[in-house]
Amino acid sequence: MNEMDYPRLREILHRTTLPGGLRVRTVYKPDFAKFYAILLVNCGSVDRRYDRDGQLVQMPQGVAHYLEHKLFDMPEGSADALFAAIGASGNAYTSHDFTGYYVQSSEQQAEALRVLLRMAFTPYFTEETVQKERGIITQEIKMAADDPYDCLGEIHMQSLFPGHPLSEPILGTEESIAGITPDCLRRWYSDFYRPENMVLCVEGDLPPAEVAAIASELLPPAQEGRVESLFDRTPAAPPRTGAQYLRREVSMPTFRLSFPLPDRPPEDQRFEFAAELALELLAGDSADCFRQLYESGLVDSGFTWSIERYRRKAFLSFGGDSRDPEAVCAALCAAARTMLSGGVRSDDLARLKRSMLGRLLRDLDSFSVCCTRLAECTLCGQDYFRFPEILDAITEAELAPLLRAIVPEQAVLTILAPKEEAL
Repeated sequence: MNEMDYPRLREILHRTTLPGGLRVRTVYKPDFAKFYAILLVNCGSVDRRYDRDGQLVQMPQGVAHYLEHKLFDMPEGSADALFAAIGASGNAYTSHDFTGYYVQSSEQQAEALRVLLRMAFTPYFTEETVQKERGIITQEIKMAADDPYDCLGEIHMQSLFPGHPLSEPILGTEESIAGITPDCLRRWYSDFYRPENMVLCVEGDLPPAEVAAIASELLPPAQEGRVESLFDRTPAAPPRTGAQYLRREVSMPTFRLSFPLPDRPPEDQRFEFAAELALELLAGDSADCFRQLYESGLVDSGFTWSIERYRRKAFLSFGGDSRDPEAVCAALCAAARTMLSGGVRSDDLARLKRSMLGRLLRDLDSFSVCCTRLAECTLCGQDYFRFPEILDAITEAELAPLLRAIVPEQAVLTILAPKEEAL
């Protein structure tokens, strides 16, 4: 067991790698009632095409999400019922690049962890249960199709990454999930749910040695062979720039605006923090651009911005309600151009670094946020708890390339607008 001390954060991280390659990270909090554990698997909806020992394997869209549902079936019953019986709450999610299984509890922490790991390490499903789940997921797909805001997000991703796995719905389609069988799920599980492709992060009153012992007890045997996702080898067509409209029964136009960044951005927190600082300078609450947009009524307090990244692809994103999204786009591009010409002031950057550090420190109070970020960084080869030093080291020069991406000819704008509006 390797103990890492972070005196600036007053945190201690216990790290170990079990036989087979499962990485275990524990933040021990003696006498805390809260407990949280997440098992993060380094696969998601974009990994359905992959190389298995030199052979191309292509799974139906939605297979990662389908398996996430089915792992809650256990030989002794539903994992949900087992969690409830010990006062715990478990859930899971599938994203484009990860699948996560987590549990939170204030009692019987060791047993809550055992149920989580037995669920994830014991694939159990039959033709009958897989067929039953197909109906449940079909309803989920239909609900998403009826939700105009879900449709907005899906069409926006299709515009950003035409023909790429990122453009495909995480849930799959009604047609694609019809081809998912028990054998298909077992193969997907065998190929991706390998100990070396997972990380377990735990925070709470459970000693690190006990966490490792429980995981070792339940760990499945290592899988032979080589599996490589073809995500990075799949080219995307150029983004569909300009404004696209989606007409639905809504009262106010809502938009998603994105600016793609060059392929293969660095997979580290420093790049992410630099992008967040650039966006804060451009469109944060104290930025001139945001104030002008807000005072003119072009955006409201629901206006958002973020850096979105999926492995080696990333983009800067804005969104919210607006009576004129194209004017918002033009204003952001003009503000980025002005900021580049005048340069980033060191005192402004220092102020925003302090603000960001405060937010990151507050995140440590949330066991779920802390464990999830720790798990994601571990899978990417990063040290999550080094964020204060990483943030300190960012310079003004690192923000300029990000701001240069915010130009009209790179804008991908998708607008959800009322049906009665004229084009």
